[in-house]
Amino acid sequence: MFNALWMREDPEEYPAWADLAVVARAVLGGHDLNKIGLMRAIAERTVEYLSNEADDLGDLF
Repeated sequence: MFNALWMREDPEEYPAWADLAVVARAVLGGHDLNKIGLMRAIAERTVEYLSNEADDLGDLF
């Protein structure tokens, strides 16, 4: 929610601020995070990134 409010201050630079506000409202409303597309995409990217980091660390040992 705070990111959406911050982004709202410069809508030309951050036109997607309203989308984040909708997501924040859904999260605060207790909606299933798996059913919120943006949240699912963030989770998938996080897992992918951390998997790559783990692979990179494995190469060190």
